[in-house]
Amino acid sequence: MRERINRGLVYVPEDRHQHGLFSIASLKMNITSTILPTFRSLFLPFKKEKAIAAQSINSLKVVTTGPNQIISNLSGGNQQKIVLSKYLETGPKVIILDEPTRGIDAGARGDIYKMINDLKHKGLAVILISSDTEEIVQLSDRVLVMHEGRMTTTIAKEDLTIDSITSAAFGIQKELKTL
Repeated sequence: MRERINRGLVYVPEDRHQHGLFSIASLKMNITSTILPTFRSLFLPFKKEKAIAAQSINSLKVVTTGPNQIISNLSGGNQQKIVLSKYLETGPKVIILDEPTRGIDAGARGDIYKMINDLKHKGLAVILISSDTEEIVQLSDRVLVMHEGRMTTTIAKEDLTIDSITSAAFGIQKELKTL
């Protein structure tokens, strides 16, 4: 995992509880956990850790009592923002988001959509894996669709609709622009 992160590739897992969070740790410990190896120490300098956590909490609009709050006491949407934050702290070139809005409320979903669009505009490559076709249409520039375990269709932004994705996923061939 460390080599992948060092090369600029991060994966934000679908199941934040099992694979994305240290549920008994504070927000600041979760946020800085991915960058700890860069400091050649088991702990980050206190002021540095606090500053990194505060910046992430503010930029992602995390609703919290502070960086020392235990992450399991946050809502699902705020937990997901912390998971995203910890991987963004590594300075990735490519981020793979697996079901980034599953199990979160509408307000947090909007914040995450804005963050994804901001990342794209900053030049970060975002690979979105989602079963939510509305989410795919709203956030994607190009969609690769799988049918029966194989990639069968590439849909360009101008042809991107819920119908074009659904049809391709069920193996219904339509004339689409391919890239």
